[in-house]
Amino acid sequence: MTPSSIKKFQSHIRKRRATNRRDLPWRKTTDPYKIWISETMLCQTQVNRVIVYYNDWMKLFPTVEDLAQATNTEVLSARSGLGYNSRGLRLRSAAQQVISYKSQVISCLNSREERGKNNSTLNTQHLTLPTTYEQLIALP
Repeated sequence: MTPSSIKKFQSHIRKRRATNRRDLPWRKTTDPYKIWISETMLCQTQVNRVIVYYNDWMKLFPTVEDLAQATNTEVLSARSGLGYNSRGLRLRSAAQQVISYKSQVISCLNSREERGKNNSTLNTQHLTLPTTYEQLIALP
């Protein structure tokens, strides 16, 4: 393909998107939690079906904290009809890990502030996110 044909194709795609773009609730946010939930729901599910489930989910679990505190029954009930129930349970487990990680970071930061910023160092080694595939699959 020539640079000219690539530009022409890109222009065609942009125009088509502008004309056919759907108004979807997860496109109206930059909240990583809301985008994460939409992405998991969109796996092997039609967009029109996801819109209803997504809106209902956000009413039940508007934040990652709300999801982390939910029961398995509540999560499974909210996903009922989407299939792949284990995805809902893994979402809840991941939300709990996010909250745990967040509380550890806050605790470390508070300890640092109490000791004085100039007289202490923040040990974040145990708070780092996985950077390799091996670290990722080692997560609980």
